[in-house]
Amino acid sequence: MRMKKQWLLLSLLVPSLATAHDLDCEVSVNEQSDLVVREYPATLTFRQVMRNIHPTLPSTLQQATDPLLEPLGWSFTPPPPVTIPVNDSLTYEFTVTVESLEDCARIGQVPPSESVEFTDTLQIGWDQGMATCSARVQCVPADTFVCDDTIYVSSSAGTNTELMTLDPVTLATTPVSSTTEFGYDAMGLSHIDGYLYAISNRNLSGDPIPHVVRVDRAGNIEDLGGLPELAGQEWIVGTIMEDGSYVIGSFLGSHWLRLNTSTLEILGQGTLPTTTPTAWATNPLDNKIYGYQSFLARMSVFDPYTGVLTVFGPVLGNVGIQPCSCAFQQDGTYLLYCYTSDPTLDALFEVDLINGGATLLGSTTSLAAGDLASCAFPPTEGAAPAVRPAGYYMTHEAALERCLAPGPVKLGLLPAIVTKEDALRLLWSSPAFTLGGEQRSEEQATRHALARQTLTGVCNQRLFGGTPELQRLLLDASTTLGRTQTLSRLERHLGAANGRGLDVALPFSLRSRATPSHALEQLQPRSSP
Repeated sequence: MRMKKQWLLLSLLVPSLATAHDLDCEVSVNEQSDLVVREYPATLTFRQVMRNIHPTLPSTLQQATDPLLEPLGWSFTPPPPVTIPVNDSLTYEFTVTVESLEDCARIGQVPPSESVEFTDTLQIGWDQGMATCSARVQCVPADTFVCDDTIYVSSSAGTNTELMTLDPVTLATTPVSSTTEFGYDAMGLSHIDGYLYAISNRNLSGDPIPHVVRVDRAGNIEDLGGLPELAGQEWIVGTIMEDGSYVIGSFLGSHWLRLNTSTLEILGQGTLPTTTPTAWATNPLDNKIYGYQSFLARMSVFDPYTGVLTVFGPVLGNVGIQPCSCAFQQDGTYLLYCYTSDPTLDALFEVDLINGGATLLGSTTSLAAGDLASCAFPPTEGAAPAVRPAGYYMTHEAALERCLAPGPVKLGLLPAIVTKEDALRLLWSSPAFTLGGEQRSEEQATRHALARQTLTGVCNQRLFGGTPELQRLLLDASTTLGRTQTLSRLERHLGAANGRGLDVALPFSLRSRATPSHALEQLQPRSSP
C-alpha cells in the first residue's frame, strides 16, 4: 500500500443562505460519491472539501476526524483550529493503493467477503455545530457476474456462442458477450465465485474431447481443459448446486457428472434411467435439480447426491414435446424457455412445481437458444439490494401498493402517505409548483423534493431491505429541522442511495411492465403537499 497526501486551497465563489458561522463538507473518492472497484491494484484518492458557507464572516474549523483513514496515516496538517475566509474552502487529498480484494477489506475495516463495501465518513466541528459527510467504496472481484435474478440465455452454433440477458417480463434480450472459438452449452452460474461454467462441445482447441470453460462477465473465456469422462458425449444441460459443484448431463447416453469447479475432480457420476432432460436447474428451496423431459412433456426431479431421478406431475400440453431450457429465480420461481411449433417463435412459461401446470408468460422471436442460467442461490455475504430510484415507483403501481401495505409512510412536517394515489401525487408533482399551479417557496420546494426521496427510500427499505446508509439517511431526513441547504444536501444523498441498486436485477415478484399513462390518470388536479 502506497500513500500520499497534499493540501489544496480553492476559492469557490458560491453564494450561501447561511446566517451564522457555518461550515459544510463533501467527500469523494476518485471524484465519485459512490465508487465501485473492479480492477487491482487500484488507486483511491479521497478528496475532502470543507467550505465556509457564512456569507460575510470567516469560519474556524475546530476539529476534523476520519476514523477510517486515520489508521492509514491520515491527519490534518496544520492541525485545527484553521480559519477559512469568506467564500473559500479547504481541500485535503489522501491517496491509498488497494492491492487486492482482501486489501480492500483491510482498508475498509470490514470482514473479507466476495464483495467488500465500506463508507468513509469525515466529521468536522466548529464553535456552533458540526457536520458529517461521506463517500462509499465497493470492491468486487474483477469481471465476475453479479449474483441476482438476472437470467442469461445462450445461442450457440458450431464454435460460435452469443450470451445475452433475458427479461422475463418483456422477453427482451441484451447482448453480454460473444465468442467464435467456443461453442458452449450446459451453463451453470456459480454463486460461490461469480463465474459462468459451461461445456464446449465444439471449439477450436483441436481436441475432440469436450472442454470445461469458465466465462466472466466481460466475455473472457478460460479453457479449463477436457476430461476423459466427457469424451463421446454431447453435454447439453448444466447447473450449480448449493455447495458450488457443477452437475452436467449428456444428450444421447443419459450420462451425468458432478464436478468440482476448482479442481475438475469428478465428485459423482452415473446414468439416468430415462432420457436426459433437455433443461434442468437447481431449486434453491431444496437443492435438487428440476428438469423438463421433452420427450414426455413432463417434469422430473433429480438428486445428484443419491443418483435418484423421478418423473412427476401432469403432461404439460401447452409446452408440448419441444426442446427447452430452464432457470430458477432466488425465490424458487421456475421458468421454462422453449421452442414452439412455430419455428420462428420461442415461448417462456412459469411452471407450478407443486400443483402442476405451466403458465405462458409470452412469446418472442426465436433465438435458437441453447441454454438458460441464473444465480439461484443468493450469496451469503456482500449482496447488494435491488433498490430503485423514484422513477421506478412512479410507473410501477404494484410496487407502491406492496410498499404501503404495512402502513403509512411518515414524512416529517408534511402529511403522511397513506394511499397509492397519495404516493403517485407526490412522485409526479413538480417540486416548484403545486398541482393547482401555485409556486412553492424555495424551502417548500426543497422539502417536497426531500419528501419524494424519503418515500422512495422507505419503499426500498420495505421491499428490498435497503442498506445501512439508506437507513441512516432516512433517520436524518425524519429528524432534521435544518435550513434549505441542509435539506437539499440530504435530498441529493438520498437520491444517490436510492439509485445504487440499478445494476441488480429485480426479484421476479416485483417485475412488471411500466404503466406511466395509467398512473397519471389516477392523479387529481389538486394541491399537493
